[in-house]
Amino acid sequence: MNKTQQIKRARRMMAGLLIEWTDPTPMEPGDTITRESVTHKSPVLNLQARKIWRQYGEWIITSPVLLWKVDITVVFRYPNGKDQLEKRRVIGRGRLNDIGDECLPALEKVMRYGATPLETQFMVECLGDRSAIEADFDDYEPMQEAS
Repeated sequence: MNKTQQIKRARRMMAGLLIEWTDPTPMEPGDTITRESVTHKSPVLNLQARKIWRQYGEWIITSPVLLWKVDITVVFRYPNGKDQLEKRRVIGRGRLNDIGDECLPALEKVMRYGATPLETQFMVECLGDRSAIEADFDDYEPMQEAS
């Protein structure tokens, strides 16, 4: 299989790719990712998700302009022992490494005065090469409490 065929194949397999990671300090420069996972919504492609990421990871991050759904969950732990989850969803078209710029305003709104987040969880889903629709927001719950 030549390089052009590989790229076409990778682009088709992108829709449904799920990339998750946890970052304790997302607003600070540096690589502080503590957990990461790559899966796929398709059960068949889920078996190959890690292989897809290993083979095409750099290309996925830098090359294709696609539609991405980013769910951000910031976990705050308060002195009374309760955890509070603040959730935000950002949907943007672009390269994966540029989508982070679109997430910054959402992260800044979540960070409250005096509250230090325990960790920030990111879940990025590739929606493919299509336009955003209202259904992309159907399962979105902006705030949830955990104890």
